[in-house]
Amino acid sequence: MHHNRRREVENYTQLRASRKELEDASLASLQSSIRTAAETTQTADATASRLNEQTDQLHRVRDTADDISHNLDTSQHILNGMKSWWGSMTNAFKKPPQRTDSHSNKDPNAAKKDTTATSGGSRDKGGAKTASPNPAAAAQGGRLSGGDASGVGGGGGGGGSGPPKSAFDQQLDQGLGQLETLLEGLHDRSKEINRTLNNQNQMIGDIHDRVDRNNAKMDKQRKEIKQILKR
Repeated sequence: MHHNRRREVENYTQLRASRKELEDASLASLQSSIRTAAETTQTADATASRLNEQTDQLHRVRDTADDISHNLDTSQHILNGMKSWWGSMTNAFKKPPQRTDSHSNKDPNAAKKDTTATSGGSRDKGGAKTASPNPAAAAQGGRLSGGDASGVGGGGGGGGSGPPKSAFDQQLDQGLGQLETLLEGLHDRSKEINRTLNNQNQMIGDIHDRVDRNNAKMDKQRKEIKQILKR
């Protein structure tokens, strides 16, 4: 009898030691996960910061493309003036064309036409003014003003009936809460990075289109300058 009692004590002691070892391993694994999540969050924050800097750079590039487009519009206006001025100068040295008297065929009284508008036009009376009243939808949802609110207790167990939490359980709950907060922040940061990347892709496409339009303007003006210089 005494031997069995001692054996039970040894088994219990061994079980407690195994449980303590398992608890320590679980807490160590949880802390490792927390450190990994924290490092990943720092990396995500740094990535988001660099992406924001790239977004600012893309804004500046797009503004530069707009400035170039404005300058090209100004130079196009100058080229148009040069073409008209150069054309008038070259025509001054050319033999004037023979004058034709075709202007005498114009009837001076043709421009004096009486355009009296009739004031009383036929009024359209059978318009589509059928304002069919929309019948009121009588389906009103019943408002629930419920009185009984079933409160959900956190931690399982009634008011003080269960035993207090052990140190392991408290550390486990605290670590899991910290890990959950880190993972939620990392998820939000990942969505923000994804939105930033999509926005940058759209901006890059927009900048590409603007650069193409500027290149087309420059090619056109280059050809016009060559034509002016050949005259």
